[in-house]
Amino acid sequence: MMTMDWSAIAVGVLTLLNGCGWFVNWRKDKQEAKGIVADNKLKEMELAKRYVDDYNRNIVEPLQQRVLKLEAEIRRLQDAIQSINDCPHSSECPVLGRMRQHEEGK
Repeated sequence: MMTMDWSAIAVGVLTLLNGCGWFVNWRKDKQEAKGIVADNKLKEMELAKRYVDDYNRNIVEPLQQRVLKLEAEIRRLQDAIQSINDCPHSSECPVLGRMRQHEEGK
């Protein structure tokens, strides 16, 4: 009959359990790392959205308002310039004379 070495069996079982525990912990750590990466990407996207919102609010919107004001001013000036031709004093108009000089490059 063979004699059983209980200590060798116990050490083998403990080694097997330890290896299984290591594998389970490794998978758990891997999943946690994936979760952290996903959280970081979400935070990065939220930060980028906040930057874009701040950029739009602080730079784009004021510039758009300024452009709209300038366009309205240009339309007003164009209307005034077009009405010069209908003016009975257009031959003596200093504004028209300055505009003609500007067009000629003087």
